[in-house]
Amino acid sequence: MQTILDEISTLLTLLSLPTLRRLPLPPRELSKFGPLPSFSLGRPTFLFVPLNAYSKNEGLEGFYLAIVLMEDGVRMGLLGTRECVEESTGNSWVEINDVGWIYNEDLVEGKGKEKEVAMGEVQDRGSNFGFSLGTESLRKVWSYCV
Repeated sequence: MQTILDEISTLLTLLSLPTLRRLPLPPRELSKFGPLPSFSLGRPTFLFVPLNAYSKNEGLEGFYLAIVLMEDGVRMGLLGTRECVEESTGNSWVEINDVGWIYNEDLVEGKGKEKEVAMGEVQDRGSNFGFSLGTESLRKVWSYCV
């Protein structure tokens, strides 16, 4: 697990993109990612790429590209977050407002738009990026998010 995350982190560094291994996410926020594999419990299986570099926002609030390691490959999503601070203690955490999963067919112009989903139906297409990501596919995902 750590080797795969290290490799993806290195590829992102080659693209001059910063990465974070952790965000201060409480357990209730992790549930917004949907069912996570059993091996991820208690272990960091996430990489976050902050997209705030293009905004004037300095804190943890903003948008992130989330890279989630799953059992069958890598899943990527665009997160909209906001920073919450408990006034009595000054502790802060990140609350996830939105999660938009990104799929390979979304990156190809004109594809992925034809599929209709019934109202209220959650369509889980799994993690179709596999484990062998290259700089070009990471660049496409980053460009898609920005």
